[in-house]
Amino acid sequence: MEDPLHEPAVLFDYRRSSCCSNRCCGAGGVPVIFDGHAILAANEKVKRRDLPIPKDDVLALELVKQGTDDLLYRISYACLRDSSSSHPHRVHSRHIRTVLVRFEDAAEVTKWESGLRRDSPRVLIVINPVSGTGSAPRIFRRVVRPLFERFGISFHMEETTHAGHARQIAADAAQRYQLGPRIRDHDLILVLGGDGTMFEVVNGILAHGTDSADMRIPLCAVPGGSGNALTVSIGAADAQTAAVNALTKPALPLDTMEVRSSVETRRSFLSVSFGLAADVDLNSEHLRWMGETRFTYILLKRIFSRTKYRARILFVPVSPEEARAHGATAEGEGKFSLEQEFSMVFINNTTWVNSNLKIAPHAAPADGAFDLSWVNASISRLEVIRLLTAVEKGKQIHRKTWHTLKVTECEIESLVGDSLSPSMRKRCDFSVDGERLRDNFVHVRIIPSSLTVVGCDLYV
Repeated sequence: MEDPLHEPAVLFDYRRSSCCSNRCCGAGGVPVIFDGHAILAANEKVKRRDLPIPKDDVLALELVKQGTDDLLYRISYACLRDSSSSHPHRVHSRHIRTVLVRFEDAAEVTKWESGLRRDSPRVLIVINPVSGTGSAPRIFRRVVRPLFERFGISFHMEETTHAGHARQIAADAAQRYQLGPRIRDHDLILVLGGDGTMFEVVNGILAHGTDSADMRIPLCAVPGGSGNALTVSIGAADAQTAAVNALTKPALPLDTMEVRSSVETRRSFLSVSFGLAADVDLNSEHLRWMGETRFTYILLKRIFSRTKYRARILFVPVSPEEARAHGATAEGEGKFSLEQEFSMVFINNTTWVNSNLKIAPHAAPADGAFDLSWVNASISRLEVIRLLTAVEKGKQIHRKTWHTLKVTECEIESLVGDSLSPSMRKRCDFSVDGERLRDNFVHVRIIPSSLTVVGCDLYV
């Protein structure tokens, strides 16, 4: 990541409300004004996309030089990275820049600085060194640690050593957090790994039940695994953006889903899948060295084998009319059912299931519902490929073969029997946030605003 101290800085003059460096605008200077909330561009022709500079994006205000009649300060702030790309991940990419600001006297500095003060969080960083391709430790050394040290953020780092370790670390931190400010050691857990690591942390936090989300330690995620659905869904697809957003962006609520089988109960923050999608996710673990390419490889194998999955789905839709329009049968008490052969079934709390698949473009992580999507088994191989191509941009919802409903509760029962054809006898486990759940039945219900996520640029 760029070092803010060595980046060329634009010089703004508070006294004259004009730019003192022709380099920044080409010619003539850039008039600027300062108010109580932001540095505002007064000239509409200014092309600098990082103006205005909201005070919430300011990370540091440092005295550079004290003259006889003025003060020169360096302001470090987070801003969008210049990019001509229209890719949904890159248009939200952020980094650190600086400006030099000349103030007339200390009173003006105090006036402008008053809104900048914020409590610096004590961060517990949980790193999974074997997540994905094993890049998490390198991301910590090159991105997260330099940024936190640069801006004086207190942090403690722990690397996981075995399966379930992240859950244990999170459970201990969550328990101390609930004891109050004087007892707690950390104010935020930053997870540097993939969705599997985040799954452990979420379940560790929620293991200590409390009715108030305010009493649960907030979370932040930096992508470091082969699947990074949460960071992509909150507009932080790369490590630098996620780390910068952790220090500048607000905390937002996140729904979770209670996933209950006949043998256990888990909490999901991303998705539950069945059929082709779960098959691909769970049976590609031995190819983790391939990164996200492993999903494509296994997916193509399953498509051409035309594997089908029979199931019964019972659900409570937000709109009964839409449920009927998708061919569901009313069962009474607001419930509807589907019993048929499926190619794939998704239950999504977030828009993305990994950085390449936008399964639920209308999903909102805090709307009190999840998106139930399915594809019937009668679909052709060609249409499956067309759907998967469309999924990269979330355009599959416009195809007739893709069905989506807003749902608050759902049951899926896998129906596998000797009477089925060989292509439909294949047992399919459920995938819960990328983790295998061995059962033929799950019950899923939404738990509104049960977590707090820090560093959300926006839900995309």
